[in-house]
Amino acid sequence: MLELLCIALRPLNVHATLIKVIHLETRSGKPSYLRSAPTVLEVRGSGGELRARVEVVGAEEGPRYAVRSYGPRYEETSFPAGAHEEAAIYLHGLVRGWRAP
Repeated sequence: MLELLCIALRPLNVHATLIKVIHLETRSGKPSYLRSAPTVLEVRGSGGELRARVEVVGAEEGPRYAVRSYGPRYEETSFPAGAHEEAAIYLHGLVRGWRAP
């Protein structure tokens, strides 16, 4: 689902990176098991500063994009996972600084 949001951000000229994390647990220097964390979408400003992180979370209404913004103020919001354009427009505003207090 985050891939679709990443595609929706491209026409808005917003750079986003999908981050896939895999943890390798070791015991006595030998790998014991792998554990993967949920994929996260990072959105950065033109100077490379982190503006927002997006992840898909489950909810009673269905999956949602959980958006945590960073910058002048910390803010959390969410969008239905099917609302790619709405979430992309919100993130575009964060990157451009239009949502600053």
